[in-house]
Amino acid sequence: MVGKSLVVIREIAGESEMKRTIILVMLFQLVAFTTVFALINEGMQAPEFTVTSGDGIEMTSRKLSGTVTTIFYETKDKEIIEKNRALKNEVNQFFSGQTDLMKKSISRIAIVDCRKASWPLIGIWKSKLLENSKKEGIMIYGDWDGMFAKNYNIMDRETNFLIIDKKGAIRYSKAGQIDKNEIYKIKALLSKLLEE
Repeated sequence: MVGKSLVVIREIAGESEMKRTIILVMLFQLVAFTTVFALINEGMQAPEFTVTSGDGIEMTSRKLSGTVTTIFYETKDKEIIEKNRALKNEVNQFFSGQTDLMKKSISRIAIVDCRKASWPLIGIWKSKLLENSKKEGIMIYGDWDGMFAKNYNIMDRETNFLIIDKKGAIRYSKAGQIDKNEIYKIKALLSKLLEE
C-alpha cells in the first residue's frame, strides 16, 4: 500500500513538473511574441535600416530623417504586389497633389524581399528591380539580407505598409490588404504629419 502511494505521489509530482514546464514555455513564447511586435508599435522609434536598389544605390533610415516616409514591403509575387494597388495609387496621387516644397517632405519607399536571391540569379533580381522601378515610377529597393524584415517584424508573403514621421517614429503599420475606408484615414494621417 505504501509502495503504491509513493508511485502515485511520484506520478502526480511528475505531472506537476510537466505542467510547470509547459506553462514556463508558453510564458516565454508570449513574452518573445510581444517583444517582437513591440518593435513596430505605433509611436515607437523606427529601427535603423539600409536597403539597396538594383543599381547599388543605398537607402538608409538616416537619409529619410526629416521626411514623412511611406514604405511598402512586399515579395516579388505579382499577386502580393497588386493586393494594395488602390493604396499605392492613392499615395502616388497624394504625392502628386502636393506643392514642390511639400514633396521634399515626403519619401515614398518600395522594398522587395530579396533574401531568396542566390548567387547565379542576383543579377536577374537586380535588373528586375530596376525594370519595375521604371514601370512603377518609384525606386524599388531590395532587402537583400532580411534585416529590414526582421527588425520591422514584416509579415512574410504579405503586403506590408508603414508610415514613419519626420522624427523617425512609426505612425502606422499594417500587413495585408487595406480597405477603402482605411485608405482615407491614411491620407488624413499623411496630411496631418506633413503639417507637424
